[in-house]
Amino acid sequence: MLSSALRCVVIPLILGSSFAYAAEDPVNGKKLYEWNCAVCHGDFGKGDGPLRAAVPTPPADLTNRQMRTKPDSALLHIIRDGHATMPAWKRQLTEEELRDLVAYLRRLSQ
Repeated sequence: MLSSALRCVVIPLILGSSFAYAAEDPVNGKKLYEWNCAVCHGDFGKGDGPLRAAVPTPPADLTNRQMRTKPDSALLHIIRDGHATMPAWKRQLTEEELRDLVAYLRRLSQ
């Protein structure tokens, strides 16, 4: 049987919950977004960045309803490992930076 302290860490990790980690920083996430993501996704996340026409699959609109319903774990997976023509960011960003970025994306989709 797992101790209660261990359950508070292990169970959220298994479920992909973000509350097992330090608080995310959407201000830092915005800086990361502007530096790494806006070129494709646009300044406001509409998928209308300057490189939009250069990729075969249009960048996602990060402000739509579908984005609001995706769990944080799904967003982290897409950013970390890439999806379609979107590159993986796991070698460029730390886990903390990835979580900061997701916190900012949540603000974009509100």
